[in-house]
Amino acid sequence: MSPSRVTTIAALSLLLLTGCGGPSSGNQGEQEPAGGATASGPPAAAFAPGPDLPAAADVAKAVADSVNVGAWPPEPAVGSFPFNQRACINGMDAPTGKEKCSYGDPNGDKTVVVYGDSHAQMWASPLGVTATELGRRFEVFSMFSCPPADFSVYNAKRKGDYPECKAFRADSLVKIEGLRPSVVFVSGQRQGTWVEKDGRPDKDNTEAAWEQGLASTLKSLTAISDRVVVIGDIAYSQKDPEGCVTSNSDDVRRCNTQRSYAVDTAHNEMEKRVAEANGAEYVDVVPWLCADDVCPAVVAGFATHKDAQHISTNYALWLRRSLAEASALLP
Repeated sequence: MSPSRVTTIAALSLLLLTGCGGPSSGNQGEQEPAGGATASGPPAAAFAPGPDLPAAADVAKAVADSVNVGAWPPEPAVGSFPFNQRACINGMDAPTGKEKCSYGDPNGDKTVVVYGDSHAQMWASPLGVTATELGRRFEVFSMFSCPPADFSVYNAKRKGDYPECKAFRADSLVKIEGLRPSVVFVSGQRQGTWVEKDGRPDKDNTEAAWEQGLASTLKSLTAISDRVVVIGDIAYSQKDPEGCVTSNSDDVRRCNTQRSYAVDTAHNEMEKRVAEANGAEYVDVVPWLCADDVCPAVVAGFATHKDAQHISTNYALWLRRSLAEASALLP
């Protein structure tokens, strides 16, 4: 391998890791945050005017155009948000949070909340930047492998029920009510998440439990927030995106995933139906990740995923305008 190729791969690896690091949150092999981190950070600096970022239709076109693009030049960093995931994402040892996870303007006249598992954290950076630029208070409530839908979650480490998740949900709802938010964003990871029954994962009944549990959560949130927005589930990668893209930078099409694998259409349709039936709104993010049949690993030069179950922070930041417009977050 030539020195220039080694340098390129090293640079690509760094770009994937910069701002996108952090543990996977699936029940299988989840990692937990270390203690002792500072919970809150300074307000995020505006890194790019919203109009300079793509609208949803532009993103969908970029996705379609990227399906057959093989080469991957080093992607530019879109920006950053001072989100401290080690303090702001709770684990089994910190079920209700040791410190507040607050950003933006603490005296803002409106409060934006994100609630859920690591997929809620995944969207915290673009939402946090937008909320900060709008002069709003921004609060994050997230816990590993603890989806916002109210049901008993099977935890592989516990080899059974996940009582910390139940405690986190109850505590979070009390705190969210105290904030009187203008909008609560809800997001949860379906892949690898199962309802617990008699100490075992009950895969056959998870979808029904999720539907009922999400309805319960949304009823609680719509009673205490002006608006509630469900961010739909993402398209998942079938391969290790970091390893695949960095080792195939000459032709990243090898890292693409078929939509039939990546997207759980029935689950997404269920969440949309439940959201609308319970006074919430729904944002479909799949068009920002997949064309008709293929979900490209790289879109417009950006690696879409940091791992198989989460999109990269850089890509999420690139989607900031699209998400803000789709969720009517902008004034």
